[in-house]
Amino acid sequence: MRLFLLLALTAMLCPAQVRRSYIRASGPGVVSVRPDQATVSVGVIMQGRTAAEATASNASKARAILDALRRLLGPNADIRKAYFSVTPNQRFHAGGGVPEIAGYAATNNFRVTMTDTASAGRLIDAATAAGANTVGGITFGVREPVPLRQRALQLATQMARANAEAIRQGVSGRLGAVISAVESSVAVPIIGGPDARGGIAAAVPTPVEAGNLEVSASVTIEIEVLQ
Repeated sequence: MRLFLLLALTAMLCPAQVRRSYIRASGPGVVSVRPDQATVSVGVIMQGRTAAEATASNASKARAILDALRRLLGPNADIRKAYFSVTPNQRFHAGGGVPEIAGYAATNNFRVTMTDTASAGRLIDAATAAGANTVGGITFGVREPVPLRQRALQLATQMARANAEAIRQGVSGRLGAVISAVESSVAVPIIGGPDARGGIAAAVPTPVEAGNLEVSASVTIEIEVLQ
């Protein structure tokens, strides 16, 4: 009897929860902005009969390239060594067997980041004129993506709420409190420029156009529907 009374009292104190009606809606948000930085990968590959010969030849060309880049961008230019290797050139015989080492290739690549995106073309021309024979391409981005990301999320949330209101107009009731809001996705892209390869500087300055970056976001919300 005591157990029955305890269960009955518990049921009275904890009534069953009433399921709330709600609308789920999603919305996109896009912010378009001009890139404020560009990164260019330049390098040099030199051949030699020995590893030491290839390395020495490469070092001479690499110094010339770095000097040319610093003359263009200033002594405090953001130039970082991205990759260095010395690899053998192997010659394979038609009859098989152990391949023969026919020489060595020394590769030296640098990654240059600049805030003047309009200088990307001039940088490529200066590097190739100084001896660079590989240009890995150009990427454009933004130095401070967080404010753009937050703005895109704000726009996405506003659009999601507007879509919820449009859905509400097709049903009875009115919108109440927001039950949940979830960030579905945020994309801050980096756009790539042209790849260029070759060891001879072009007679005409290399044209480079950055274009615009679009920072996109998506938000899904659930809003209570009141009768």
